Amino acid sequence: MHSEDLPFDVLGTKDRIGRLRLMLEDVRRAHKAGDEDSHRKLTAEVYGYLRLAWERCIEEVLFNESIQRFGEGVSTQRLKRVVVTDDDYRKIDAGMTKSSKFEHDAAMRVGRLPVPDPDELSGDIERLDTWRKAVILRREQVAAARP
Repeated sequence: MHSEDLPFDVLGTKDRIGRLRLMLEDVRRAHKAGDEDSHRKLTAEVYGYLRLAWERCIEEVLFNESIQRFGEGVSTQRLKRVVVTDDDYRKIDAGMTKSSKFEHDAAMRVGRLPVPDPDELSGDIERLDTWRKAVILRREQVAAARP
């Protein structure tokens, strides 16, 4: 089967968020149609991809691409623009914990965990994007303040 879309794993954070928003539309359709099985399956799938998007955002945005999985080294000069706050940690922990709960916990698939409605899932996607934008802005401010 041919697709014009790039695989999720090669997308950057911004494009991953865009893809998640598209996937959310399928979740909304299943929810609106009352198809509980599809809604549950699609929601779990989106949360799995959301976890991957958090990971890429940490690597790409928070750490300013100074370290990359499977990379051959560390770009130490890129660390000049890296600032990590306690609030970053709290947001990462909350986003990763929630996403991982739905991806890894088989209980959701068999009906033991309540399935978030599409608006809650949308809010979780938007929290990542809001944090991503805030980190980029902070990084630009740090760069502007340094000689």
